[in-house]
Amino acid sequence: MPVQWDQSRVFLLERDGYLHEFRPQEAENYSRVDVRFSSYSQAEVRNRLLIEFGPGYDVTGTGSYLVVHPVGQGGLWAQRFEDLYRSMVHYFSTRGIDIQTPAFPLIAVVFPRQADFVRHMSGMGIRVGQGFLGFYENYSNRIYLYDIKDYKGQSD
Repeated sequence: MPVQWDQSRVFLLERDGYLHEFRPQEAENYSRVDVRFSSYSQAEVRNRLLIEFGPGYDVTGTGSYLVVHPVGQGGLWAQRFEDLYRSMVHYFSTRGIDIQTPAFPLIAVVFPRQADFVRHMSGMGIRVGQGFLGFYENYSNRIYLYDIKDYKGQSD
């Protein structure tokens, strides 16, 4: 779905919530589609995440989030993210700011170790320093972090 465009940039939204940015001159073989845009269902996104992250990871759904986490740790992480979401909605609503229900499942990815987090981010072309505990990536609308029990601090 086109979100915004002008002479210099185009922003397209995929069905999983990923935002693509490119110059109009880079577009090839395109056409307008008369199909109404709809996001993937939570089940479809969950299946795609299981394939993307592979063995060793599971995906737990909450009302608002899909949390990718090491197998067996769903109870540890999923409720934390749902509680965070509810706290934010409460904070803004008590101040008169309406929050729309997300059109896409919110995605959080929890790695078991700091090294896994750093390696994944590096593979995305994002350099994170030793002090990073997590990262929000705006094009994918995903939160990436690792289990703090592995945090080694700045001295490593």
